[in-house]
Amino acid sequence: MLKDGHWQGHPSALHLWLPLPMGWSTGSFVSYARELKVAVAPDPPFLTPKTPPPNAVRLSLGSIQDLDRFTQVLELIAGMLGRLPEGISPLMY
Repeated sequence: MLKDGHWQGHPSALHLWLPLPMGWSTGSFVSYARELKVAVAPDPPFLTPKTPPPNAVRLSLGSIQDLDRFTQVLELIAGMLGRLPEGISPLMY
């Protein structure tokens, strides 16, 4: 479901990084996801000092108990990646 999202991580890892498209900040994505009852982690807590923020969110895969809910959440995240957050319009150059 996230194949076009260009996620990053090891296929066997318990989490993955999802870079965000232009128009999304980590904070706005996390806030909007929270409104949809989806928990994603912002990038700052996982960065070492002086590491530039990658504008990505961290998805935890290690505590999946309900496969149907997990599928629903991935669909919601994929849908979010396909549009800009409310109140943000694309920049025209």
